[in-house]
Amino acid sequence: LTLRASIGEGFRAPTLDLITQQTAFSAEAVNDPQTCAAFGGTPAQCANPATQIQVDSFSIANPRLGSETSRQWSLGAVWDATDWLNIKADYYNIEITDAINAIGPQDLVDRNLGLDPRPIPPGLSVTRDPATGAITRLVFGFVNEGVITTDGIDVEINTDFDFGDVGSLRNRLFYSWVNSYEIDDGLDVTEFIDFRGQPQSRANLETVYSISDFEFGWNVEYIAKQDAGTVVTPSWITHDLQATWKAPWNGRLSVGVLNIENELP
Repeated sequence: LTLRASIGEGFRAPTLDLITQQTAFSAEAVNDPQTCAAFGGTPAQCANPATQIQVDSFSIANPRLGSETSRQWSLGAVWDATDWLNIKADYYNIEITDAINAIGPQDLVDRNLGLDPRPIPPGLSVTRDPATGAITRLVFGFVNEGVITTDGIDVEINTDFDFGDVGSLRNRLFYSWVNSYEIDDGLDVTEFIDFRGQPQSRANLETVYSISDFEFGWNVEYIAKQDAGTVVTPSWITHDLQATWKAPWNGRLSVGVLNIENELP
């Protein structure tokens, strides 16, 4: 049994392109029901989250962008329970101040529609036609946005079984549970767990069976349901398969299928 702990500080400076680049025009595709309707979309089409319309967009630099700083600490344990079972568990706590965030076109639209509760930062904007409500101009870029605090638990369970002449079996289970993911934008403190893109838990199970010069792998990935606001993303499970031949010339030949069921979020 091993007990471990760590504490640290860090910083990340913005890259030069984020503070000096010239304004660039593009026609970004976004999902926005009002713009869709103004372009002649049917109510069913405009209600579909997959429907996107291109709008005039401008990417701008932010010469006032500063460095983000962080403080973090963790506590954990590693237990070699038997010669075939190993368990690791860690609790982490991280605080990031003046976080550097990319606010993209869809992020701005989501904030404008209230799907994302955070305000639109100064200098960025969504401009709409007063008659139709359609988006006529987007301005997006990078900002230092508040304080991010997050904590959670990471667990890893490893098993190794040796069956002698009939091969061996290895399993690796990774599980991550996020207790909190809060952003303080200076006005409000918002909990983002279960908002789109912030699932509370994830898991990954890797299984590898080896016999002679062959290995057969099966990988299962799980992302928990995200249910907050008006957008619900169901839980998502994907399966990957792979077979590997260890060649006599010290090489490896692998063939596999990612997401064998073609599962989409």
